[in-house]
Amino acid sequence: LGGKADALTERVRRACDRFIDMSTQADPAVVEAARREALDIAIDLSGHTLGSRTGIFARRVAPVQASYIGYLGTMGSPCYDYLLADATLVPPGEEGHFAEKLARLPVYQANPAQRDMAPQAPTRAELKLPEQGVVFCVINNTYKILPETFARWWRILQQVPGSVLYLVAETVDAGEQLRENACSLGVEASRIIIGRRLRYAEYMARLQVPDLLLDTSPYTAGTTASDALWAGLPVLTLRGRSFASRMAASVLNAAGLQELVTDTPEAFEATAVALGRDPQRLQALKERLRQEMPRSPLFDPARFTRTLESALQRMFDRALQGLPPRHLTVTAEDAEDAAPPAAQPPALQLQQALARHQAGDVDAAEDAYLALLRQEPHLRLPLGLGAPAQRSDQSDSRGSCGDSCGRHRPGGERTEQQHIPSADGVVIHRKRPAPSMTVPDRTISEVTPGTRPLSAGWPR
Repeated sequence: LGGKADALTERVRRACDRFIDMSTQADPAVVEAARREALDIAIDLSGHTLGSRTGIFARRVAPVQASYIGYLGTMGSPCYDYLLADATLVPPGEEGHFAEKLARLPVYQANPAQRDMAPQAPTRAELKLPEQGVVFCVINNTYKILPETFARWWRILQQVPGSVLYLVAETVDAGEQLRENACSLGVEASRIIIGRRLRYAEYMARLQVPDLLLDTSPYTAGTTASDALWAGLPVLTLRGRSFASRMAASVLNAAGLQELVTDTPEAFEATAVALGRDPQRLQALKERLRQEMPRSPLFDPARFTRTLESALQRMFDRALQGLPPRHLTVTAEDAEDAAPPAAQPPALQLQQALARHQAGDVDAAEDAYLALLRQEPHLRLPLGLGAPAQRSDQSDSRGSCGDSCGRHRPGGERTEQQHIPSADGVVIHRKRPAPSMTVPDRTISEVTPGTRPLSAGWPR
């Protein structure tokens, strides 16, 4: 957790059975400790950002390694097995642009159910805003503002009489620079109001005052978007093609506000102008947010936790059986409290899994087999997962992470013949990579149901 001592760190510490702060330790010491603790899954929350510790993951600290939310894109390294995302951030068909296998969640961004907010929102006068007219605002970090984005905002102001733009700047100098750029475009000084950064509770209260948040592009809002929606402030975004350009779209889709996601600069401007010219529609939209956001999946941490746990379990189940990573999709139904398939009799589960297998629904069959093995670990099912044809993602060698990574065997993966008897006696054959995983000084060659997870075999 970066060694930062704050209330959130203490909350996490209290929630853990064991909390080990390794923030001041060098990479080799962290790797040694991780293997000693027999980690099953390691998640990188920093990626290629300031203070990152990618060297730890390059040394393979856990059988399953994933990247989430700190770096908005692929890590570009085979040392990461999975990237957590959703179908908005990475639409179907875009998987080839990522080194990792994708684990798509129904809601990508983790959010608390409540946020700290000052009890009283400031008045327009206190923010130096006019008492009448639509207030557009930009709360994103100023480094996200490009000249063409700024020009787009000015064109919106020109088409909405009496409107103003409230910009928040990190420093006085940044604020003055924004004002000068606005004036160079012909913006009247009175229509640009510069605000300052506030403490979080006051910042959240201030979000209740403007009428519409105009997003930046191509680096869109992330946490700022969910903050705004929680406070009742609509967010208008321009969706791009990159992961970072789809963050606000992901938040809005999770909140059920697809009408505020645009795909072209022209559509962005037209939507902003239409909303700005219709204050009653804007007010109705703000009221809708106040009514719906407390019940939105976007702000349901218990539901998010269940879907994340489902994804992590499926990742680990595959590793436990010696299967390579594959793209995963967790649906909203996986978060429901309905009785899981494991509650069914094992014989029925096996029959259903075999039926899916013979029908060629390999992914569903695989999940059913692994769920059955979780319930009945004594069973010894040869997991020859796949239709008679070889699965493309099973044959993915994924390359090498370098000499320090213990995941890959030199010279490629060996294969073995697998046989699955079907309900009517037909035997399904396929070749798959033998479940093996090497780590420095030790190899796990075969992991069978009922054994300790893969991490149990790591050097002590």
